[in-house]
Amino acid sequence: MKTQINCKTLSEIAKIGNFRFPPKYNDVSVSALETDHEQAGPGDLTFVSEKSPASIYRCKASVILVIKELGCVIPEDEGEVVPVSNPKAVFEQLKKVFE
Repeated sequence: MKTQINCKTLSEIAKIGNFRFPPKYNDVSVSALETDHEQAGPGDLTFVSEKSPASIYRCKASVILVIKELGCVIPEDEGEVVPVSNPKAVFEQLKKVFE
């Protein structure tokens, strides 16, 4: 399920949701939050909470929240892979902020 938001950079989203993301992702633009990472496309922020998600290599989202342990395993050309401790929880908090 997609939640449209006014186009924001990841740094603006972090401020609104009171999150901290690594600075190298600050300028990435996000226009929607997509629950299903397999349906996500350019401009979307999504998440993957699985520990070995083969489907992430097909994900076209601009930002993919992943479990910290996966951050070093997934090639960066698969989208901006942002490692966080609990991707689903961070995503759900962001959805509440923008709904």
